[in-house]
Amino acid sequence: MKVIFLSVFSLILGCNSIKEFEYISNSNDRKYKDFVSQHDANTYTNIVSKKGTFYLYKPCDLGFQQLIEINDNKIVIEAGETFEYQIKSVIHNNAIIDYEIYNDFEMGNLLMKTLDDNKVLFKLKDKDAISYFLMTSFSSAINYPLIIHHCNEKRTEMDFDSLDLERIWHHGFE
Repeated sequence: MKVIFLSVFSLILGCNSIKEFEYISNSNDRKYKDFVSQHDANTYTNIVSKKGTFYLYKPCDLGFQQLIEINDNKIVIEAGETFEYQIKSVIHNNAIIDYEIYNDFEMGNLLMKTLDDNKVLFKLKDKDAISYFLMTSFSSAINYPLIIHHCNEKRTEMDFDSLDLERIWHHGFE
């Protein structure tokens, strides 16, 4: 009976020792490799800033995960919901690539601006709004540590630095 009690007690302590947020900086870690291997080099994932350091973030609620996948003739944007667009044209203008996109519901533009070797800022313009996404390609993801939010049920996501992405679009990281 003591053995069973100790086993159950050890199991409970082991479960409680899992931290809600796990920081992984070793790109050879199995969890890190699993996260990065989910998508190919044509896919971009959001990066977040915490106390001035940039991270990849695997949220508890996948509705908080942002992905942009660019293929030869279509773009898929996941940001709470998934939207698929066809590419009408691509215009290269200095440091900005302008994808003119459309689907059955609307037309718009996805502008892509490279900020440095690892960071890309996207600006999605449609008929109703402008949205910004600070991202990195999965091929450049190894340049950032990963934060994993462990949870068994929905929880509040981690708080990150508030970045003025519109200002960064116009002025960079001055």
